[in-house]
Amino acid sequence: MNIKITTFAVALIAGGLLAAAPAAIVYKDGKTQNAHNIDGQTVSGISWQSTRGKVEPRLRLWDVDVINYTGRGMDEFNGLPRSLAAGQGQRLLTNAGQVLKLEPVQGFNAADWELNVRQSAMYFLAQGYLLSGNYSEAAKAFVEYFKAAEKSPATQGILPLNYRSAATGGAVQNAGGLNRYYLDALEAYTQCLFLDGKAEDARSKGLKGLQDLCDELAAKSGDNTYHEWTMRALRRAALYAESKKDWAGARQAYEALIPVALKRGDNKPNRAAKEAQLKVGFMQIKAGDARGANARFIEAKTRWEAGHNHQRPQPPRADWLNADEAYMAAGSYLGLGLVKAHEAKTVADWSDALRNYSMSLSIFAADDEIRSMALLGAARACAELAELGKANETTASNHAKLGEKYLAELLNLMPKSRAAEDESIAGIQQKITRYKKGE
Repeated sequence: MNIKITTFAVALIAGGLLAAAPAAIVYKDGKTQNAHNIDGQTVSGISWQSTRGKVEPRLRLWDVDVINYTGRGMDEFNGLPRSLAAGQGQRLLTNAGQVLKLEPVQGFNAADWELNVRQSAMYFLAQGYLLSGNYSEAAKAFVEYFKAAEKSPATQGILPLNYRSAATGGAVQNAGGLNRYYLDALEAYTQCLFLDGKAEDARSKGLKGLQDLCDELAAKSGDNTYHEWTMRALRRAALYAESKKDWAGARQAYEALIPVALKRGDNKPNRAAKEAQLKVGFMQIKAGDARGANARFIEAKTRWEAGHNHQRPQPPRADWLNADEAYMAAGSYLGLGLVKAHEAKTVADWSDALRNYSMSLSIFAADDEIRSMALLGAARACAELAELGKANETTASNHAKLGEKYLAELLNLMPKSRAAEDESIAGIQQKITRYKKGE
């Protein structure tokens, strides 16, 4: 009898029926919950049991911060997300490499170890190369991760969908069972290719695949939060193009961002879509199409002025000012100032530009990026007005002193903004210094 029971128990353990990988689930809000077993960590979510055999509702990826396995031998693996968050590239390379050498520890069968541990470690290894600035090795490591994830996705408790991988060219069945970090990896892979100077590959192999998969996951789950991965990647693509002064490429990325942001907001106007709309106009100006950009800013300006004048009801409506409307108005006044400055030649032109910049600065609910750009624009307009009015020493000095105030706020209060690092600042400072002294 004892021999039969022992043999049966061994068979159960060998089949993984008694295997359990206990863990502490740490949520984004800081709360922690103990799990008897983590059944799967996939792009569909976290499948888990609270007690043996009690399967709980699948957790959404964006609600979970980390999962810390409480079994022996998992400390190095549990530390990988913390190393990534801290930007410790070399530590990631060392510890992820060590995890990849491990055999499944107690509580894991081979399939669970592959999906939940080994593939996750491969993702963190690729991130380690990326953080260390070794972009070519990072790209290779991400592709190896993609291949491993696509080869053996989970099949239980997942969203039903198939997917064509742009990164590897493979057709993926049960794509809802891909390792939980697959979307993060595609986002990072896209960034990696941009940083490695392979912009076309970044768009065709990284960004396209990410958007395709996020669209499918959102459609199958009914949850538009999946679109946030695409939105972040598109913003990075736009910023990369801006850093290369590829205004057409940046505009293309912002234009692509608008419909994705609308889908994320259940097809209702939202802040992210409005930001992208403004950025399209800004890129048009930088590309030399100031007149074409002008129309993008008029509507919000007109709507703002219609609702914010001496004729508004007293007391004002409860919603007379909201953050999104103020952002669009401040951004549109900034845009109109940039349009005027682009073609400015006379005192009247620069005065009009300064008036629009000042209106943007007067709207207190705008964000730091808009304010920093308006401060730079206003400082430049004052410097130009000082030079144009240099025949009158007092007028020139007054404009120069006003420009100095705008510049001081920008450099002292927003020193890390892109506007504070703009290449035009040195020339603006020279003119302000010259005319403030009446030279």
